[in-house]
Amino acid sequence: MRTFKVAIVDDEKEAAERLLFLLEHFAETHQVKAEISIFDRPLAFAAAYRCDYDLLFLDIEMPAMDGIALAKKIREKDSSVILIFVTNLAQYAIEGYSVQAFDYILKPVTQAAFELKMSRLLPRLTADSGEKITIRTNGSTLAVKVDSIDYIEPDDHHVIYHVLDEVYESYEAMKEVEKRLPSYFAKCNRYYLVNLAKVTAVRGDSVYLGSTELKMSRTEKKPFLERLSDYMSHMGVL
Repeated sequence: MRTFKVAIVDDEKEAAERLLFLLEHFAETHQVKAEISIFDRPLAFAAAYRCDYDLLFLDIEMPAMDGIALAKKIREKDSSVILIFVTNLAQYAIEGYSVQAFDYILKPVTQAAFELKMSRLLPRLTADSGEKITIRTNGSTLAVKVDSIDYIEPDDHHVIYHVLDEVYESYEAMKEVEKRLPSYFAKCNRYYLVNLAKVTAVRGDSVYLGSTELKMSRTEKKPFLERLSDYMSHMGVL
């Protein structure tokens, strides 16, 4: 069973420890493994943030940097981590929509309210448990789910990631990118590195990812189709 990584950022020790207790109880009763950390300095947490958390509980009212400002900093690096705000007043949580927050919990946090929120969250947390990869682009670092990547292509000294409806350009070598990706990525030609899970059709010398058409080269076509067949068999598609 995968271990979910959770952070509680709250300058109130008693409130943070209350959340820790409720999280540990929820994890035990729902047979979920969770690695939980508490932080009381939002500025330091933002500066040292690594894109490896699954869930963040952020207190809205904190000195130096409030929870909304902290969430905006986090979103500059990590587009997929789940955010839940903890607040004394519900009106403060409305701003959470601007950072795609999942929900908010009112203080003092009761076990009934916490169980309700977490029960709603658990299916999404499980569904969103895929591996992440960090992309350095435009002077910042962004974390994306590996399985959300459609394909990757080189461009001079850069690499271009096609992720859902977004395109990210990163200054790195294609061979280094390949080392960081799981086995379900394969080359259909010397340029395109394709997520086999996104392939919707193969016709002639072309592979399709929805409406996107990528050409297969003569040398890469056979090994690519073999990799695709192996992947589909493993996934139970064939």
